Amino acid sequence: MIRIGVSPEHFTTREAREGFFADIGRTIHQCIREAVPYNEDQAILDFGCGSGRVLRWFASEPELRLVGCDLHLRSITWMQENFPSSIRLYANEQAPPLPEADNTFDLIYCGSVFSHLTDWAPWLLELRRILKPGGVLVASIHGKGFWNNGLHGIRGILWDEDHTGMLVERYGDSFDDSWGPAVYVSEWWVREHWGRALDIERFEPTGFGLPGDSTTGQAWLVARKPETAPALTPADLEAPSPDVRETHAALRGRQLAYEEIEHVTRHLLAEISGLRNECGNLNSQLGESQKEKQALDEKVVDLTRRVATVENSKSWNLTRPLRLIAQRVRGA
Repeated sequence: MIRIGVSPEHFTTREAREGFFADIGRTIHQCIREAVPYNEDQAILDFGCGSGRVLRWFASEPELRLVGCDLHLRSITWMQENFPSSIRLYANEQAPPLPEADNTFDLIYCGSVFSHLTDWAPWLLELRRILKPGGVLVASIHGKGFWNNGLHGIRGILWDEDHTGMLVERYGDSFDDSWGPAVYVSEWWVREHWGRALDIERFEPTGFGLPGDSTTGQAWLVARKPETAPALTPADLEAPSPDVRETHAALRGRQLAYEEIEHVTRHLLAEISGLRNECGNLNSQLGESQKEKQALDEKVVDLTRRVATVENSKSWNLTRPLRLIAQRVRGA
């Protein structure tokens, strides 16, 4: 199985899923190319390439040096079997570094990667390391356009740009059995914290890969590696600024985290209660079934006993010749 990011609940047929997969990859490619035009011999990395929904569109452009990597080994294996051998593909580890030299790529793009990374700073610095000076990062992130798809948005909590900062839902979710945590960020927070490593040239709060819809979808940004990049650590990027919104966002994030725990706990308790009731019903049905089976077994035993009694009786044995004559007559 490969991960393509298409919900079977929304696209119930294979054709619908494949059509959406192709369309969203094509429009994301257009979005990236609108920000970073094609140049011959560009070195491009698709960081978090999945099964190549975007990379396939770059593969149609000539004279590019393309690389794709992803955590999901089976997706990479499938791509290695189905994509041109000129594209270098590999499964990366959950933590940096990547097996790439410094100053390698003209363009790195990552769709729906930083929207799930809670430990974001080491990876941002790693991508900066392998970008050429003047190279560009295009990344999508969760912002206000995606908020209503998340836990708090569904609960009716409104997006609050000033008091969101960096906010994480489903913190403990694993990438093995789900899409992992959901990370929401405000534009001011991105410009403050990401801007310490890269020059943020453009920030769009919605519409990544959705050219006909400017009100929903992921936020996205275009950031450039400065010609002279200062040495930085993850702690340098994560350190809070004097901006009072940092404090407000931290307090709101903590409050919403408590509410999420309460919400999830209530949901799990309700689910456990439902499962217990279901188990009780099954046990009751099983008990009734066992009673019915016992009654049938007793009836079979009784009938067997009665047959044996008849077959061993004197009258049965005396009438045996008459039964044989009757069988011959019926046969004739």
